[in-house]
Amino acid sequence: MKMNWTYFLAVILTILLFVGGPDYESHRIVQQIWDVGHVALFLILSYIILIFIRKYKLSYITQFLIIVALSFIFGLFVELIQLLIGRDFELQDLANDVSGAIIGYFVYYLLHAKISKLHNIIAAMSIVLLLMISFYPLVNVLVDEVKMKNEFPVLSDFESATQLSRWDVKQANLSLNKHHVQQGEYSLQATFLPDAFPDITLQHFPRDWSAYNNIKFSLYNKAQDPIVIEMKIYDEDHMKYGYQYTDRFNRELLLQPGWNNISISLNEIYNSPEKRTMDITKIKSFSLFLKDVTSPVTIFLDDLRLY
Repeated sequence: MKMNWTYFLAVILTILLFVGGPDYESHRIVQQIWDVGHVALFLILSYIILIFIRKYKLSYITQFLIIVALSFIFGLFVELIQLLIGRDFELQDLANDVSGAIIGYFVYYLLHAKISKLHNIIAAMSIVLLLMISFYPLVNVLVDEVKMKNEFPVLSDFESATQLSRWDVKQANLSLNKHHVQQGEYSLQATFLPDAFPDITLQHFPRDWSAYNNIKFSLYNKAQDPIVIEMKIYDEDHMKYGYQYTDRFNRELLLQPGWNNISISLNEIYNSPEKRTMDITKIKSFSLFLKDVTSPVTIFLDDLRLY
């Protein structure tokens, strides 16, 4: 590994930690690839550090502990800085930082250290294992992309955990549930946390709904009293109109205790914007949200599909 290119790449990747990158509208594959960049950066940084400290002739264990400690401290520092500049604190990024540094440690010793054949095998296996762990979220998303297209017009039936990556949340927790199910073996358990507008949003699905007439889904209210939940759908052009309330489909749903089966005409949805018609080939988002939540509210969603 030529050091001049190594330094250059390390500088570029470090800058990219704070400048650019995916946003809320970015595809989840782009987000996952970006996250894997943490592994690459810390692999390189680890390699550079080991080059510099080799003259001190420290033991392998000491050097390993130094690499792990420095990667954790620097990774934590990066996450805190990102939090201050309006980005999210991501534990997954911190885990990728440490994993990348450890991979760099093993790569260095495979290339430079005089170690036994057994230790070479252990180092190589460790690299493969850590890469598999680091790339698992990306592989998970790629697999779900294929399943999502094959299952369409089902938008989400929650029969696999990979479907959770199709959803984004604001002040809400999502998990699969097998106790309140309308069809199949699982439903989505959504817990809305105290906030002005906690929501769950389906962001990743085939955009062209032009071959279908209706959207249907089932919501389970486990409370003894009715719950009012808000639904919204918009297309890609909605951003051009400043995300105005009157430029999307809005519906207030009154959920009675137990299961509520909901079906809505797509024609009604397409014609809902005040000054235009939605682009039925570029539907962007399906959301459910509550207003002014003061204590956690849990509902269950199942069998979200077009027909």
